[in-house]
Amino acid sequence: MNRPQFNAKKAIEVATYFLSKSPKQSEYHLLIIKLMYLAERKAFQKWGRLITWDRFVSMDHGPVPSQTFNRINGSVRDDEWENYISDIQDHRVKLRKQPDVSELSEAEMELLDEIFHTFSEDYRAKYGDEFRWKVVDYTHTLPEWRDPHGSTFPIELEDILKADKKSKEEIQQISEELEAVAAIDNLLASV
Repeated sequence: MNRPQFNAKKAIEVATYFLSKSPKQSEYHLLIIKLMYLAERKAFQKWGRLITWDRFVSMDHGPVPSQTFNRINGSVRDDEWENYISDIQDHRVKLRKQPDVSELSEAEMELLDEIFHTFSEDYRAKYGDEFRWKVVDYTHTLPEWRDPHGSTFPIELEDILKADKKSKEEIQQISEELEAVAAIDNLLASV
């Protein structure tokens, strides 16, 4: 399934939005990655589109948005990312400056709030300091995740839709719509 290009600016906005809601505006980097994956997953199942158009992979600690993961762990240097989010120290990242959420729609921010409340506030209250590992455990139950045993496996968008019990016809329709959007996105990028 073709898709539009990764939107790094929106990835920064989503990550900083989650960080701005966290106590002390600092959070475990693993939790930010998981929250971002869960938000993308829910957006795709709900609207047939992603927020950042990141690509997903199965890793040992569950599914992750791969291009965002590469920025948060420093394997891809991104000056704009680094303006807003610190490097990892003691497994945590910090918000360097307040988020600009001008690219996020109201519906996307409501979805982010829902994900944050469920998987950060509720899990933190229920499990204490171990809450981030409970979120990881939860992502291991998602049907699209496969244990890569130290490697990575791509997660296909179709697998996320199948996990949501979408019919073959619905998956085909969403796929065709994404192909059209990706073609326009690629055309605009080449201009």
